[in-house]
Amino acid sequence: MTYEEMLEKLYNLKGTGLELTKILAQLGRPEKKVKCIRVGGTNGKGSTCAFLSHILIEAGYSVGLFTSPHLTEPEERIQINGQCISRQEFQIYFERVWDTIWALHGSDAESIARFFEVLVAIALLYFYEQKVDIALIEAGVGGRRDDTNVVHPLFGILTSVDLDHQEVLGNTLEAIAVEKIGIVPPGVTLLCAETKPSVLALIQRECEKQNSKLILVEFPQETKKIVSWENQRFNWNDFKKLELQMLGAYQIKNAATALSALALLEQHDFKITDSAVRQGLKQTQWPGRMELLQKNPYILLDGAKNPAGLRALKESLSQLDYANLILILGISTRKEIAEMIAEIVPIAHRVILTQAPFRGSEPSQMEAEVQKHTLRYEMVSAPEAALERALKQAQLNDLICVTGSLFLVGETRKIWQDRRFAKAGEIG
Repeated sequence: MTYEEMLEKLYNLKGTGLELTKILAQLGRPEKKVKCIRVGGTNGKGSTCAFLSHILIEAGYSVGLFTSPHLTEPEERIQINGQCISRQEFQIYFERVWDTIWALHGSDAESIARFFEVLVAIALLYFYEQKVDIALIEAGVGGRRDDTNVVHPLFGILTSVDLDHQEVLGNTLEAIAVEKIGIVPPGVTLLCAETKPSVLALIQRECEKQNSKLILVEFPQETKKIVSWENQRFNWNDFKKLELQMLGAYQIKNAATALSALALLEQHDFKITDSAVRQGLKQTQWPGRMELLQKNPYILLDGAKNPAGLRALKESLSQLDYANLILILGISTRKEIAEMIAEIVPIAHRVILTQAPFRGSEPSQMEAEVQKHTLRYEMVSAPEAALERALKQAQLNDLICVTGSLFLVGETRKIWQDRRFAKAGEIG
């Protein structure tokens, strides 16, 4: 099959679900042969994985990274040492996994297999055969029932617990917390960055039930606020003036989570120098998360996709220097539209409502909620046209921020990479 035919087949896999361990058994049980860390949480999973990956790479290790979702191409989800699996390799591994599924299920394969579990199998097989020293495995949704639970991690990391994917995980923080704690099996240590007392108490109880040691992330006591659009610095324990190129106040929390994981890694014989820590943090980039595309005017992409994410974005924007905020907003139909709009729209000078790809709400579905906070809005359904409209309105020191959906961010990023809107002062 061609690459395009393979993608079409992959994207259309919406079945009842495989017994993934049976598929992996036929592939040599790669999930049992790769050292890994499993990472879950509502927000911050990908950034935390990115920081930890870059530190380990700087320390000389071969590091696999499995994350979701992707912004533009599915190969982004599977990386080794910062390099995505190639299209050719991706297709080869897909065909191997698919042949195994077909051998077990025959003509029922397409009604049983699901997109995400096939990607999990591809990633684990690829990491095993490429002999990575360690793999960072980000859970897709939740943890307890997520397809990534086939691995037995050295330890787990839980970044946060907030309302998201409620149709799957439950309608309360407590119900969601129980699902997310499932990123570690009984007896395995959990490193936790959650700080809400009620949720922490529940996490503590659940860890005690399953005899899992709970370690809380050490957050920096003092930080230096962002003073430019270039970087931010913070102190952590004995480390002074650690530098991040990634913007966003919340990224300091994610970096601290990665740093707290290093002591656990050392217990498993990983050796990481101070230099590797500094260089790894400084070099980390994570597309679509407070990603600056251009100056004059500023164009910023942030994949905040739930109320907590937009709350963090709002805090980060308060530390940046710009004139007016022009917000390009697109939200999935399965999200908390009213709560998300209430978080971010009030700080915008002007709002452009657009439709995010893949289950994106139509602008008219968001209009009534936006009107509760501002009348300075317009509706432009196509993301490309929305960006063009924002650029026509923006003055040199204004900020155009695209947010509300990772799929919208990915689409906008692709538009930008096509150079349709490249202007003077461009960065990426």
